[in-house]
Amino acid sequence: MALVEPWLLEILRCPVCRAPVTEDEAASVLRCTAADHVYPVVEGVPNMLPPEDR
Repeated sequence: MALVEPWLLEILRCPVCRAPVTEDEAASVLRCTAADHVYPVVEGVPNMLPPEDR
């Protein structure tokens, strides 16, 4: 099962470098495709705050 809706995944971008993100369902996170940034998804809601602001 997807962590977030497919239409939302298409528009989400890493707030640090603006690269697209992909789902890592096993870890319940979204991963930046360009850097090593990860964003947790809790109950279907991604926390897209930059890592240094969490």
